[in-house]
Amino acid sequence: YKRLVDMDSLLREGSNILNRLKEILITVEKEIPYFENVFSKLTVLEKINAPQLSRFLYDVKSIELNTLGFAKCFDLFINYSENAGRNGGEYTSPDTVNKIGISILSPLDGTFYDGVLGLGGGAIEAIRYSNENNGELDIYGQEKDARTYGLAKIRLFVSGGENVKITKGDIFSAPGFKEGNTLGDFDYVYMDIPKGLAINHNFTHDPFDR
Repeated sequence: YKRLVDMDSLLREGSNILNRLKEILITVEKEIPYFENVFSKLTVLEKINAPQLSRFLYDVKSIELNTLGFAKCFDLFINYSENAGRNGGEYTSPDTVNKIGISILSPLDGTFYDGVLGLGGGAIEAIRYSNENNGELDIYGQEKDARTYGLAKIRLFVSGGENVKITKGDIFSAPGFKEGNTLGDFDYVYMDIPKGLAINHNFTHDPFDR
């Protein structure tokens, strides 16, 4: 990844830093399958200008970026961009709620599923819980909103999620994990109320008998 993103070179771009970063992200999408169609759906960079991005990247460069540190930096960047118009709690449950919920669920080994993934806070907390208890989780999730889906994939990546499969779409009309007319089974399921999602699905003739 360092081959694709040279921080020093990027910071030397000056007023062209935004355009150069966009070019880099397009290259990342092409060369790393996990990020396919992720960055092209994001609008975060449209909310800031070149000086703001430069200051943020200089701050990031000045600290020691272990996995946890980079994850926190990315969350700060998202929170900053959200202040430009959206409510920061629109797409994610509070960290305290996720910590309590995951501690009750106690996901250690096996498969973990969140069908209303949002920004992935629950899944990230599940990864942390499993790692701290010497477990190994395979993470599955689905998110309807294209922008939020992209942000969730990035957050999970920088948070150390290695076994992650996320799909984009409506869990009612197009569930992402199924075999024929049978929905996937998971060892742990953790889902918040799908806030802001209009449920227009006709369950009378649901192919999955929900």
